[in-house]
Parts: sequence; structure tokens; C-alpha cells
Amino acid sequence: MSTVANTDSQFLNRELSWLAFNERVLSEARDKRNPPLERLKYAAICGSNLDEFFMVRVAGVHRQIAAGVQTPGPDGLSPRETLDIVRDRTHTMLREIEKAARKTLRDLAAEGVRLVRVPDLGKRARAQLREHYLSEIQPVLTPLVVDPSHPFPYLSNLSLNLAVLLDAGEGEDPDFARVKIPVGVLPRIVPIGDALLLLEDVIAAHIGELFKGRNVLAAHVFRVTRNTDYEFEEEEA
Repeated sequence: MSTVANTDSQFLNRELSWLAFNERVLSEARDKRNPPLERLKYAAICGSNLDEFFMVRVAGVHRQIAAGVQTPGPDGLSPRETLDIVRDRTHTMLREIEKAARKTLRDLAAEGVRLVRVPDLGKRARAQLREHYLSEIQPVLTPLVVDPSHPFPYLSNLSLNLAVLLDAGEGEDPDFARVKIPVGVLPRIVPIGDALLLLEDVIAAHIGELFKGRNVLAAHVFRVTRNTDYEFEEEEA
């Protein structure tokens, strides 16, 4: 991944230089000489690096654009041009991270470490999973329905959430509910027999248990990455 976007400039763009560094981390996730679990860790590190990149570096670029800055920097790029290139390259990098992670998961499965989805389980394992969900997972969940009397809840940075649409009746718009995935309170990985499942998949598969008497139309996992490039101003006493 090149760090040069303007060949007329003798300076490198710092955002593109950072992405080039993260590309080196990604290369470790794709290196077959590394054990599969180590490759998976590198893919996770690459993803968490992008979180920090957007929270700080890209947030700074957005703030320059909001301030109306159009003058090119030493690298010859304006903030808007930098943002456009960053978007294009990060989209490519995200696809490559996902590709590397999927390849590594297949290699782990060949070694007997299976990360599966709920529909992949047999009848007995599904029953065991439901019992585990009802006794260990559902008691720590807090569904929040958004309506005129309940405003949209605050979403903490990098938290995993489940967006749920509930049937509100004929001719009515669906109700929206948010369920926070309790990562940290519970392990992200749920073992059932010789299979491993993601906590959010388990919750989504049993979301009807949480909204008894309501028809669940859809449930999707989402996450918010917030701008953390804050400025603090001191006021005189």
C-alpha cells in the first residue's frame, strides 16, 4: 500500500503512512508460516488498529473539513482528498481482513477448532444452547425500546449492540429496540460441545425469548466508533 498520493510532493501523507503500517500487520495475518491462532490474533489487531485510526486520525481529518480547510498540506493533499483516499483504502483493507480471518478459521476448523453459527448445530446441541442462554445469558440482558417516551439510548464507544425491529401491528411502523451485547460481563465465545459460537450470534438466535409476545421482524449486530479527538478549554475563574 503506497504512502504517496501526490507525486509532486516530497512529503508523505501521515494517514496513508499509518495505513501502510497496518498493512504490515495484516501481512502477518496472511502469512501461512504463522500458526493459525496467531494469524487470527494479527487479524484482530489489524481491526482494532483501524478503530483507533478512525477515532483519532480520521476524526481529525473530519474536523479540518468541518472547519472549512481546503489548503493542501505539505503532502499536497487537501483534507477532503485525504479522506477520499483513506475511505477507499480502508474499505479494501477491511475486505482483506475479513478474507484473512475466514481463511484462518477454515484452517482452525481443520485442526478441530470450529467456530460455527447456531443453525449449524444439531438438535441436541441446540437444546443445550437454549438452556445455557436462558440460564446464563438472558438474565444479564437489558432491552431498550425506543418510542416517544423512551429516547434513543446512549451507545458507548466500540460497544456491540443488537438492533431489533418488532412488529407494531398492521399499518404501524415497526418498533425499534436495542440490546447491548454484554461483552466483558460474559465471554465473547460460547462453547457448546466441541463447537464455539459468538455471543452475539447466540443472543440474536434467541432474541424472541427476550421479547415474549412480540413478533421479531429482524435483528442485526452493529457497533459505533466515536470521535475521541477531544479538545479541552480552560476557563478563567
